[in-house]
Amino acid sequence: MASQPITIAVTGGIGSGKTTVARYIHKGYDANVFFADTEAKDLLTSSSNIQLALRDAFGDYIFHNGSIDTKRLSEKAFSSSTNQNTINNIIWPEIGKLVRTAIKDTSEQGKKIFVMDAALVIEAGMTDMYDHIMLIQADEHIRIDRASKRSGLSEKEIRKRIQLQMSEDEKEKFASVLINNGTDLDSLHSQVDSFMLSL
Repeated sequence: MASQPITIAVTGGIGSGKTTVARYIHKGYDANVFFADTEAKDLLTSSSNIQLALRDAFGDYIFHNGSIDTKRLSEKAFSSSTNQNTINNIIWPEIGKLVRTAIKDTSEQGKKIFVMDAALVIEAGMTDMYDHIMLIQADEHIRIDRASKRSGLSEKEIRKRIQLQMSEDEKEKFASVLINNGTDLDSLHSQVDSFMLSL
């Protein structure tokens, strides 16, 4: 019987560098990685149940030519915490099902580590699914700079998203390891290696 892999949720606010860390663990430790943002976008196009639930919640505005317009959905999602919670309650139960399948697949492949890359794993109430919660942190001005370069969002839009996310103090209560991604890649990799080699 295949053994259960060690499960790690890598999380952090916008621009923290969580995906960079998830990719590093994937490459350096032969881990299977589940990228929640990518999977959520796929669900928006593939799941008629999710599309119907979002139409019920927000109307036809979020659709364009019969498909969900992700830009309009993002506008809705980041306009209020109520809207964000509504969307999360529609999408995250489906993400949870996919994660359970992915962990099972990881076990059957004989891999020892499964990583979930997700900004909202704590907010979604899914921390119990993981052996470790790795919180990636950086000063707000660094995160804003990274996010603006990567996404093209304005500083105002990024600050609004940060305000809607759970505070760092709250997130720290759930974290089993804190990683400071405020300096350089060597420091980041060193911290991640220290944790991974301790498992």
